[in-house]
Order: sequence, then C-alpha cells, then structure tokens
Amino acid sequence: RSPAELDAALSDVAIADPHTADTWNLALLELFDGFAPAASDGEPIAAPLTGFGNAARRWVAALAQRSSVALAERAQQAILDHLLDHWRFLVTPTLFSELHVANAMRAPAPPQAYAEYAARLSSPDAWWEVLGHYPVLGRLIAERYLDWQAMIQRLLDRLAAAAALLAARLGALLDDVRSIAGLELGMGDLHDRGETVAIVHFAGGAAAVYKPRDLRIAAWFMTLIEWLDRRTAVQLSTRWVLPRPGYGWEERVGTASTTPAGARRFYHRAGMLLRVLQLIDGRDFHHGNVRCRGEWLELLDLEALFQPRTRSAEEMSPSLRAAWTALRESPIPVALLPEWQLG
Repeated sequence: RSPAELDAALSDVAIADPHTADTWNLALLELFDGFAPAASDGEPIAAPLTGFGNAARRWVAALAQRSSVALAERAQQAILDHLLDHWRFLVTPTLFSELHVANAMRAPAPPQAYAEYAARLSSPDAWWEVLGHYPVLGRLIAERYLDWQAMIQRLLDRLAAAAALLAARLGALLDDVRSIAGLELGMGDLHDRGETVAIVHFAGGAAAVYKPRDLRIAAWFMTLIEWLDRRTAVQLSTRWVLPRPGYGWEERVGTASTTPAGARRFYHRAGMLLRVLQLIDGRDFHHGNVRCRGEWLELLDLEALFQPRTRSAEEMSPSLRAAWTALRESPIPVALLPEWQLG
C-alpha cells in the first residue's frame, strides 16, 4: 500500500475513560503534563529529553520525602541522570534519523543543525508530532520511565530492610546506612526490565554493592576460598556477601597499586584462581568481570559458575572431537587467559 492509503486507514482513538488505559499511556501523559524545557549540559541532540525529565525530577523529590531512606541531592541527581541516560539511548537513533532526513539536501548536516533540531523539540507539541510518526517510541519512553520508578523504589525498600545487617557488616552507624550520600547506577548490563547493579555510598563514607539477583552462589564461592586459604601458604582474596531472597549486597572492591614483588604474587594468585575456576566450570571471567587490587585478583561477577558441559557433536571427526575435548578441559573457556579473536 502507498503511504497515502496507510494514512487514510489510520484514525485517532478516543478513550472514554482514561483510567482504563494501559499504564504506559498514563505514564506518557504524566510526562507530557510535567513537560518543562530546561538547559542541558550534554550534547544538543539529547537536550529535548530534559523536558520529560521535569516529571521524573518531581517524582524523585516526592520519593525522597516519603522514603525511610534519606537521599542527598547528589543521590537524587544520580537517580535522574540514570533515567535520562537510558532515554537518550532509546531516542537518539530516531532523532538522528529524522535530523538527517530533514537535512538530506545538505548532507552531512551542518553543526548548527543539531542545535536547531533540539530547539524545535523543546515544546511538547513538537514531541507529539514526533511520537505521532513513531508511536512505539512513545511507549518505550513511558515503559522505561515506569521500570525506572519500580527499580529505584525496590532498591530503597531493600536497603531499608537490610540496613541493620549492612551496618553490622560495614561497621557503620545504622543512621548512616539509612542515608544515601551518592549512587552509581547502571554498573553493568540491564536485566529484568531495567534492573541493574548499583554502588551505594552511605553518609558515613562506607559503600556497598547492590546486585538484583540471587547471590547464594557468590557466598558459597567465598566460603570455598576461605576453606582453601586454611590449607595453602598463599592466601586468596575474599569479601563479604550478604544474600537476600532474589538479590543481595556485597563488599565494594577497590583498586590499589603494588610492588614488583607484589606483581609476582598477583600472577601466582591469578593462576591459583584460574585452576579453581577450571575445576568448577566457571565461565565469563573476561576483563570486564575482574579487577586488579594490588597483588590480588578480584572476581567481580560470580554468576557463571558450574556451567553445564555440552556434548561434542556426533558428526565430529575423531580428531576434531579430541581437539574439542582438550579445549573444553583446558583453562581457556574460563576466559581469564588472553586469546585470539578472529573476524
């Protein structure tokens, strides 16, 4: 069908009772009701998102008023910035596409075109026009807003529930743990509708890592390392892990420098850890999931232990099957060692 025929087949839909609309519809209306253009320090193409951010800012302020966990201004700003970052990820491809279509006759688009396009989107009417062409984008913006609200509320509720246990682990005052000075959100991939790892900085200067997944296997691994440490001359690093139902808290891993002698001990310990991980079929310990802390190698993400072994394909030749078995039984699949990446 031609674009004209498609336009003719479309019609506006009026909802008699707004309360029967989907939650994302109501969330989008909330964002438009609170729309207020504001200056942006970021790239011009993302500046229009600050208009929607006004409704989010009001939600954060209301959350800070009703929550049993105190939120410093820096923490509130981090919460808002987290949402704006993900909105930017959602809308930037569409906005750039629209911009370059509008400037097709003078491609590449001149630098001022970005600022001009952003200025045009500083009104709700202009956004209604964009979302009229891209209705799914409107739904994604609203759903991300709702997921963000649920994720932040869940984090604060879980912190309030575990505050006494965390204070004991950190050696901190309970009132300090119930007061968030700063937040680092988005520390890793998003899962389960926007859930993410976060580093929580408390009022007294202590910090802890929040992970929205089951941490029992991480706690078990630390128990295993403690057992090994009692039987070996070279000690490996452990940290406290506080598993809770479906989520948990961990000690924050910092960084440190070391001496040449410490560097030698670092590689000794790395080899010990590599063999332990090989024995228990650990996977995914690439550079993004480990950290060097002086003479210690820290494993940050322990969710990929005891990975199932796949059987060799029946159609493999005997020599290929032997090579595959040798590779599978080696330390290579752990991903801690460097390897060639072709392609």
